[in-house]
This record gives sequence, C-alpha cells and structure tokens, in this order.
Amino acid sequence: MKITEKNISRLHAGLTAPKVFTDDRLSGLCLNVTPRGKARWLFRSQAAGAPAKVSIGPFPIVGYHEAYDLALKIAQDVFAGRSPKAAKAKRERAHSTLRPFADKYLADNKGNWASTTHTNWTSKILILGEALLDLPAGDIDSGILADHVEKIRNKWKITTENVVVNQRGEYRAMVTREVGGVTAAADFLRMFKTILDIARSKLGVEVMPLSADEIVSGAKIASKAILQHKVVHMASLPYLRAPELLRLVRGSNRVQRLYAAAFELVILNASRFNEVVGGEWPEVDLDRGVWVIPASRMKGKTHKRGDHTLVLAPRSIEILTELRAAASAAGVDSKFIFDGALSSGGRPGQPVKSNSVRQGTIGKIQLKNDAGADLPVTMHGFRSTFKSWAEDSGKYNYAVSEAQIDHAMGGKVQASYDRAERLSLRKQIVTDWADFVCGAKPFETVLDDIALSQRAA
Repeated sequence: MKITEKNISRLHAGLTAPKVFTDDRLSGLCLNVTPRGKARWLFRSQAAGAPAKVSIGPFPIVGYHEAYDLALKIAQDVFAGRSPKAAKAKRERAHSTLRPFADKYLADNKGNWASTTHTNWTSKILILGEALLDLPAGDIDSGILADHVEKIRNKWKITTENVVVNQRGEYRAMVTREVGGVTAAADFLRMFKTILDIARSKLGVEVMPLSADEIVSGAKIASKAILQHKVVHMASLPYLRAPELLRLVRGSNRVQRLYAAAFELVILNASRFNEVVGGEWPEVDLDRGVWVIPASRMKGKTHKRGDHTLVLAPRSIEILTELRAAASAAGVDSKFIFDGALSSGGRPGQPVKSNSVRQGTIGKIQLKNDAGADLPVTMHGFRSTFKSWAEDSGKYNYAVSEAQIDHAMGGKVQASYDRAERLSLRKQIVTDWADFVCGAKPFETVLDDIALSQRAA
C-alpha cells in the first residue's frame, strides 16, 4: 500500500496483532504497526539468499520522507553487496560526536588525577570545548579547530549557577565569569588532541580520515610569551629635523656635556643606544677610526654572532678625543667611556645609566610638527632616521647602510664579506651623514651631488 504521513495514524485500526505494511514506492521499506498505534520503520530484503532486516527508527520521530531516504541508502548497500547492518553502523559512527569520548576520557582519569586537576580539566574540556564536542567527529578539521581555539584565546563570558556560602547561610546565585585566554587555549588544544586520538581509534579512519596530529598541527596556538609580545616600531625622527634637534641639545644649558656627547654619538654612528653608553675605551681605535663592539655587549645571542666593527665619522673621532681629554683632566682613569664620575649624580667606576642620558637629552628637548603637536623621538629611532636618509638620497648601496647599523645580510659568507670589505664605503656614508646632521651639508646638497654625478656619467 501507499504509506503517507496522513494515513499512518489510521493503520492500527482494527488490528488485533502487530502488522507490517510495505511501501509501494520503495521495495524493502516497511512500517511495523501495533494495535495500540505504535509504529516503527524497518527495511527488509532478500539479497543473495541472505535476509536483511534493519530497524530504521520509530514514527513520528522518523517521518516518512526521512525513512524513505534512509531505506534507499540501505537498499543501495544491499545492491552493492554490503551488509546493511555494517553500513548502518558506519553511518551511525559517521554521526558520532566527540562528547562520549570526552566523557570517557575524564571518567577514566578520575582516579589518576588529583581532584583539583580533574575539576580543572573537566571545566576546560566541557566548557571550553562545548561547541566542538557536539559536532560529528568526522566534520572536525584544522580550520574549525583553529577558529575555536582563537575564540578561546580571545575569552568570552558565561553565566553559571553557583552555590554561595556566607554568614547568612547557603544559597544559589547566578555568577558571570570570563573563560578562556592564551594559557587555557594551549591547554585545551593539548587535551583535545588526546580526545581526537581516542575517537579515531574507535570510529576508524573511514569516519575520521584526518589524524589528530594533522588536525591540531593546523590549529597550533603560539606560546603565551609570543602572543603577548607585540612588535612596536620605535618612533623615529624625520631626518630633515635631525640637525635641528642636535643643535638644540648642543646649545641647551639644561643638558650635561657628557650626556650631549653620548647623544651625538648615537646619532652620528647610527648605533644602538646601550652599546654607546656602555662603551669601553679598549674597544676604540681612534687612529684607525673604528669602534669594535664585542658580541657580549650586543643585541642577540653571543654564540650566534660576532663582534661588530663600527666605522667612525671624523666628528665622532673628535667627540671621543675630547672625552678622553676631559677624563684625563678630571683624573678619571676608567675603562668606561661614559664613566659616572664625569657626570653629576653618576657612580664612579660604572657607566652612566641609559635612562639618565635619555631623560637628560630628548627628555628635555621637545620638537613640534607642522600642526603644533609633539614629535615622538626615541634613541633607537635614530637608526631608522639614518636609514631613511640613506635610502632617500639614492647615493648609497643598501647593503652598506645595513652593515653600518649591524643588520645581517644574507648568510654567514655574505655577512663576513660585508664586515671585511665595506669599511671604506661605510666611512663615506657616515661622514656624509655626520656632515648633514651637524649642519655642514644640507640634504639638498646631497641630491645636487647625485644629479651632477649622474649627468657626468
């Protein structure tokens, strides 16, 4: 007979015993009806002499159209020679979620973990992973997991009912709290991988073709230190304003001469601030015009880098010569170029503090932009100022300016070549830079010199 949603409720009329009704549209689709009106869908067939009987589900939980689609899949399995029960079990596994595996994982470890650890892990798995645990296991891939981990990392708020105990007694209250974070995301990812492994071992590779490693590897979260570290570029002064700033620092009676000398050397040499302030006399060769900064005082890991030869401009040599004479006149015999004994408030036998130099120079002088707002200036930013000047001039090779500020270029062989062979070229660039910053050579003159050289060529 033709089975429809409408006539199913009337099929039990007059029945004294359960009866099976077959569907005219699809051979094998049956409905078992009891005298009390209960109905259940079945699939029955005879294939290769072996009877097949599979329960599809009760009506009305499973409607006619849904039962028809499921029966059609079973019929296709029978036609292809696959066991209907095995095929049905496979389909059920395909719709299996991770929640039972998560529950079993927590239950199995209840006796292995401390009570506080078990409570903590239960909270992280069931609360943080709630949205994933109810998805079909086979649907979870690295993209879905990565999005979920990102959500955990960014935190969200949940409201739960907690038991509150105080002097008035015990009562229940709704408590809102924030869950997630970087550490929680990393912990969840580690535990979720274990649950994925357990689920795949039970459901099989047909249901979960991707391994736990493949899923997790595409959703790895960076460590807390890396995520919390934000790359912030130091504010750099526009190079056209550099001569003005140096002139103001030199001419200010509020700036100690020792601090002004350190400030000028940082600009002229495009050096790292701490490397200049902590400089030692044995590192300086005024006759050759170089300052060799040892790897132990430089940025980065000592065992992965070598010493840096800093080429000095003529003006830098003048400043260092004056500092040596001032130390001799003051009776200060120290290995430190900027010994605290040469400044007010400094500690003899120790280099002046970097923060004192910073506050004593750019902390006292403030430049304004065209709109009247303060121009942000940092000591480290002068390296970028130097690079911008060198690039805009168009006169100097990129690798030469990079070598002066101690930026690695290429591999070890190229880095060695830059240190050994570019000293004369670096001498020219720092000399021109010093002439510009000290006001002896305007930037327009540099551009004019380039234009003349190009016309001559």
